[in-house]
Formats: sequence, structure tokens, C-alpha cells
Amino acid sequence: MNQDLLKMLELLNDNEKFQLMEATQNFKRLEVKKNTFLLKPGETENFVYYVSEGLVRVYLEKNDGEESTMGFYTEGDFVSGYPSFLSQKPSLFGVQVLEDSVLIQGSREQINDLYYRFPLFEKFGRLAIEKNYIKITDHYVALLTTFSEERYLKLFKENPDLINRVPVKHLATFLGIHPNSLSRIRKKI
Repeated sequence: MNQDLLKMLELLNDNEKFQLMEATQNFKRLEVKKNTFLLKPGETENFVYYVSEGLVRVYLEKNDGEESTMGFYTEGDFVSGYPSFLSQKPSLFGVQVLEDSVLIQGSREQINDLYYRFPLFEKFGRLAIEKNYIKITDHYVALLTTFSEERYLKLFKENPDLINRVPVKHLATFLGIHPNSLSRIRKKI
């Protein structure tokens, strides 16, 4: 379980823990097969997922039909088509499971109820979204300011497990390079 979540739980008294257990008892535990789409572009997002086990990607479908991976989410991460979840408008993004995964699914109504009943978790939700925002912004800046080899080395240093878990085509679009270029970089390093 995510260390931040564990720290949050330690701050709760017994009554709050009981209320939290009651509030989250209807969250669904999903065993999701590899390549399942949790959200496709054009659909409206109604869920947030906690990745208990597995790997999920968020991607953008470009005008030419090609996909560009925006991010990868692994154990301990929260993932969703957040802009759609918050605005309740059709999503520009898709959410796809890349390996058999165990996810905890909370609906929009359940999450809002949790925030209302537990202000501490409203703060936790905000911090989770802020963390995700920083992750996306840092990646976008790297795409604009660094060379492809530098981006690969940074990914290798910060998330070495992704190198072996993610298909090359998704790694390449995430790094903003062609799969053949990624193969050359990997051989060189």
C-alpha cells in the first residue's frame, strides 16, 4: 500500500477508521486483465483507481490516429482520466491496463462522499492530484528541453522496472521518440 496512504491512516482515531472502513466498503476490488481499457477517448470518466498491483497507462489519441503515452501508473498510484472525472466532460485521454492488475475502484459519488465525510482525505486527494500534476509537468518539460537519450536515462534511473514491464512502443511514445530510435538507444547503453 502507498506509504502516504498508510501515514494518513495512522492519523485517524478509531472512530474515524471505522467510518472510513464503512465509507470505502463499497469500493470495488477489480482483477483486470492485460490490455483492458478502463476509459477510451470520448467517454466520460466516473472512476478513480488505486493500483494495488499491476501497471496502467494514460494515453492521448492524436488526430492521425497514433497514440501518445502520457504516463505510467504502478503499485501505490492513483489513476484516472482526471480532467474528465473533474469536469464530467468527454475525455481526451484513454486509460489502459498494460498487465494483469488489481485495482480498487471508487466512483465519483463515493470519492465525493469520502471527501465530505473526511476532510483529511480531501486533503489527501488534493495532494495526490498535485503529485500527478507535477509528474506530468516534469515529463512535458523534459520532452521540450532534453534529448531523447537523456529522457531514457532519467526514466531508467527513476523507474528501472518500467523498462522491462512496458512494451517498447509505449515507452517510445512516452519518451517522444520512434521505437527504432529507442531500440538504438537501449543497445548503446
